Amino acid sequence: MTRTLVSLATCLLLAGLGVLALLAPPDAIALLSRTTSVVVPAKNRLDELIPGMDYAGWYQQHTGFVPDAAHFGAYAITPMTDTLFIGHSTGWPADKDGALLSGYNGIAITAIYSPTEQGVIAMTAATNTLYIPGADPCCPDGWETGNVYMYTPPDPVVKYRNLPNVLHTWAIWFDGVSHALYAVVGAHLGDNATWTGAVYRSTDGCRSWSLVADKSDGVGDYRTYDMVGLHNKLYIYWNDVYPAPCGLAESGDGGATWQRLAVPATACRVRLAIFEDRLLAMSLDQGSLIAVDRAGNVQVYPLPGFKIADKYAFNFLAHDRSGFLYTITEDGRVVRTRDLVTWETLAVTDRALITIVYWPARNWLVVADRGADARLWKIDLNPKLYLPLMQHYGF
Repeated sequence: MTRTLVSLATCLLLAGLGVLALLAPPDAIALLSRTTSVVVPAKNRLDELIPGMDYAGWYQQHTGFVPDAAHFGAYAITPMTDTLFIGHSTGWPADKDGALLSGYNGIAITAIYSPTEQGVIAMTAATNTLYIPGADPCCPDGWETGNVYMYTPPDPVVKYRNLPNVLHTWAIWFDGVSHALYAVVGAHLGDNATWTGAVYRSTDGCRSWSLVADKSDGVGDYRTYDMVGLHNKLYIYWNDVYPAPCGLAESGDGGATWQRLAVPATACRVRLAIFEDRLLAMSLDQGSLIAVDRAGNVQVYPLPGFKIADKYAFNFLAHDRSGFLYTITEDGRVVRTRDLVTWETLAVTDRALITIVYWPARNWLVVADRGADARLWKIDLNPKLYLPLMQHYGF
């Protein structure tokens, strides 16, 4: 009887805290979140997005490509309103022929389109349109021209093969002010041998592109990787020599001129992110996050007791609406922080995690792993009240 009363009291307390969180102003909710110690059990809290689905067999059926036993998986996942768009790759993007775009509506997954690429490494949602950079043309496209794909549901996917001498389109960034699109690429000078990084700009929805910058402007003698806009500036990863580390550069004039930043060596190909009005990049050793603030100050945040998931985790950060930043770790954990200093473990798995994304429409985290048995997983972030506050009846 005593145990029952204690359990009931505990449930009532939790329900009361839930009501308090719902009724309190945002500042009070943030304060409650910061000052309440939350102990997350060290166990696997990942739920399968689609229980029992054979993604590898399904992928082969729709593309004809045999999934790589070590690296098959979803390397890019992007929400757009109530649909989660998933970019599946035969193997590590830019390494194995074959790719597939699918859509998941919370119930079922649907194959949409097979880009003629070696995988999908990134996707950008802008208003009601999805832009997919061509990671590495193939099947049968070659390196004489790079591809970009545009999808505005319910219209079919449109392929634009119009980036000259581009072999890798690593990312597309959408400028919400000018509505221009920027593509960051790895290209050659017409000979498939002399390399250059480059930045292109489109003002007509990727139907045509103009060159903004190349190796002579400091965006990389070898490759230019990701791009984001922040503080009225553009930021990129640049690389001069493969396989040397990457670095960061900024432009305050729309990409015409670039200044390289004095930051520690960064990883390449992985995404840049914005958190709490700061630019975030991954360190070369995967053991730190590098932050750049509005004034250009650089701060390095060592990660306590873990490293970010391996070099295949291009999309390794997610930011939810309650102020948490999430990442995936080398040892199979999903962890989160509010301040880049204190981290807590949300889930643990023995799988090789490669992608994490936040889906606002569902308030879910979605995580992908790689391999012959690659799966998609979710963590439901919605509060769970175990005592109903009100019962509704249909009269």
